[in-house]
Amino acid sequence: MMDHVDLSTGMTWHPAGSSSSKKRKQASVATSAASSPSLTNFAFQCAFDTTQAAVNSVLQKANHACFDQVLDSFVERSSSSTNPHLLPLQPFPVAAVIAGTDAGAASSGLWTDPLTRRLKHRFPFVVGVQRQFTNGRQMLEYVASMVFAEAANRVLEGQWLQIEMQRQEKQLTSRRSYRLPPRVRHGADVPVIKWDTVAAILRQVHDIVAPVMHHSDDVTIQAEMLHMELQSAAEASIADCRANFDAACACMDRLLADSTDRIQYLRKLVGPDTATERKLLELHQWLVRQYLSVVEHELKLEAVDTKRSQLRRLLRTIATAHATDQRSGAEDEIGTVPPPLCVPSVLVIVDQYESMDDRMFADFLHMWRDHSTSSLPPLRIGLVLGLSSQFSPAYRRMSPAVASMVSVVPFVLEDSFKSFADICQTLVLASFPVTLSGAVFTYLHSTFTQTHSIQAFLAALKLILYHHATPNPSDPSMASSLDLHRVLALFPLPPDAADAARLPATVRAYVQSLNLSESAALAAEINGGLNAENECVESVVEDAVERVRQRRLLWQCMWTCVDMTWHMCTTFEPEWASLDVAAVALALDGHLMGSIVAQHMQSFFLHHVGVRALHSLVLEWRQCVARYAPYRTYIHVKSST
Repeated sequence: MMDHVDLSTGMTWHPAGSSSSKKRKQASVATSAASSPSLTNFAFQCAFDTTQAAVNSVLQKANHACFDQVLDSFVERSSSSTNPHLLPLQPFPVAAVIAGTDAGAASSGLWTDPLTRRLKHRFPFVVGVQRQFTNGRQMLEYVASMVFAEAANRVLEGQWLQIEMQRQEKQLTSRRSYRLPPRVRHGADVPVIKWDTVAAILRQVHDIVAPVMHHSDDVTIQAEMLHMELQSAAEASIADCRANFDAACACMDRLLADSTDRIQYLRKLVGPDTATERKLLELHQWLVRQYLSVVEHELKLEAVDTKRSQLRRLLRTIATAHATDQRSGAEDEIGTVPPPLCVPSVLVIVDQYESMDDRMFADFLHMWRDHSTSSLPPLRIGLVLGLSSQFSPAYRRMSPAVASMVSVVPFVLEDSFKSFADICQTLVLASFPVTLSGAVFTYLHSTFTQTHSIQAFLAALKLILYHHATPNPSDPSMASSLDLHRVLALFPLPPDAADAARLPATVRAYVQSLNLSESAALAAEINGGLNAENECVESVVEDAVERVRQRRLLWQCMWTCVDMTWHMCTTFEPEWASLDVAAVALALDGHLMGSIVAQHMQSFFLHHVGVRALHSLVLEWRQCVARYAPYRTYIHVKSST
């Protein structure tokens, strides 16, 4: 570009570029953003977070009964003490959670966080302790500061409830006009307790905890009022549209969309895992059940097969599209308001009790017991101690200074080593974005069997994802242009996070961010060397990615049927269980037919199975195939076109 000189100042300047040059520059920036390491790292991190959440969900489902037992234990101890003058003589309730190989620094995602969420249904103030303290006073100040921080968050929650109730009174359809007051400096509302006595600190904690646990605070009352108003308004709207099915569906869609927006708005402005969020999730699940009942009633009245299939498809869409996140499953809901507990309590979770000093912990318990009787009823504390084994010295030879003040009840979690088969079925074979070979699966299984560490297993999966998402262009084995776009297997990405990072979140957005030569080469590679029109490149790539996913679902359907059969075989012939890993590896490689596993199943059907067992197996096959029937239809239509 030619330089221009200002004769008065002697400075050089450049003329402004044309609009076409600006568009070319923006296109080049967009292309570099799509193929930059930022997109690869973001997609890789999202895929690993999904993988880790899938593993944790399997373990949480297995440990849900144990979490309920821990909650019931604390509720029983807090409700039975009706005489306040006897409380100082009673030991502190302690739940010793035997976490097995899952105990460690990374245990928060496996059992600490889900247990905390479960305990908060009845005990709003649950404090997790993961740091070391030099004396009991420091630990007491830390617990008190966390209680004060939770109280400040409840104040913000009350402000949101007031705004939402005003919105309901004015019957507004948008939440853009309402904003919470600007957040104050972190820790500004937390009382300064550095120079207070222990009795004064516990008195302040008692004044915060007691009204909340007795359901007499403003936030609990306002949340219950909002829930009742929303449910009554929804019942009236549903009753008005009950006669017309289309109008009822439109009404339910509107109510569910408003409920989803309300929950997201609460999480964004206040935070997750609040008491109001649990009430709103309970209302959301009630709306989903009402929607399902409307469609099921219409399905009973419909006689045309095509319309019945459409209604069944609508039922599946409702169950998947309006399902809340994994943390708010149906098992975490409470249908009725629980009765208030007699004794205000604070629960403290210590995920690694073996690493805690006995003298410091005993000092903390002594201070709490000696100075918590200044208020009536006195403030109680419950403890959850995480242990690696029931034979741990910290548990079997507990310090007398600690053992004299606690009443320990052990609870054993379902170790991840016992749930490894379920983890492989739900994660590696079903939802893992990368298809593994039989050799890799065998290596993962043998490595986990030797280490008994779920963290090592996740690290191995993370390495596989990293090598898949970050290809080396200089590698001579990467002869296809598809190898340069391996990130397509990790789509779609979370839309909100992708928009914040200015990255594409879908396959179509990714293809649109490529330049013409890259997109044409990608479409030609997918079409087997045939050139595709520029306007159809996005559709070509989208259909190809979708076909891969649907074929994986069909493979999952077939493998589920085979796994049911093999499970029945190993039930009658336990010595065949040693071939479980080999069966999965052969199925992944496509060599199951003609193998020793297939021969065992064939001989079992010919010589051992009865008619009743075979009939039950065929019924299970039918249910599995019916669950995957829409994907089979999709593949058939795409193949024929």
